[in-house]
Amino acid sequence: MSNLIFVNSQKGKKLLSYDGYLHSLHRSTENKCIWRCVEFIKYKCKGRCHTTNDEESGEIIKIPTHSHPPNADKVNVKEAIDKLKNEAKTSCEPTRNVVSKIVSDVSKITTSKLPPIDMLSQTVRRTRNKYNDYPTNPINITDLILPDQYKVTKTGVPFLLHDINKEGKRSLIFTTENNLDFLSESDVWMADGTFKSVPPLFS
Repeated sequence: MSNLIFVNSQKGKKLLSYDGYLHSLHRSTENKCIWRCVEFIKYKCKGRCHTTNDEESGEIIKIPTHSHPPNADKVNVKEAIDKLKNEAKTSCEPTRNVVSKIVSDVSKITTSKLPPIDMLSQTVRRTRNKYNDYPTNPINITDLILPDQYKVTKTGVPFLLHDINKEGKRSLIFTTENNLDFLSESDVWMADGTFKSVPPLFS
């Protein structure tokens, strides 16, 4: 049986997605977790789904019986937006790229049910502001302090190789040793300076 699929509620609680229905955790024991249909009040649904645990690696051990039809479109939209938020937390891609990636991965029917693109973009920005503790812009170059998380790549490889500060002028060199190896093996180097987008502190 395939792994479990979860999405987050608006309050950040884990919901189990199965067969066009959403279920919230009702109770758990040492041997299983019991999930209750989220429509148990609206439809008085007594559908219960039993799983081995509350992890994606878990399995369903008892299939629920619901008193109302599934709403696959609603669930698919919920899953897509949840993926959008997860991508926003971990990706450094521009907002439009994050939105495009998620939209391209869902069916045309689900796409038609999604919120407008500008609202999806707002969701990406809000998620990043909430979960990514970006440092504030410093007033001067000496106040610029880089958190450790920005000094390494996603895999933990050192990325800030040099931080040069001489006579009030500062230069930051970002690369990896592996990239330097590639450069050392190249006969021709090509460089480009995007001076219009340089932060004022470094202009």
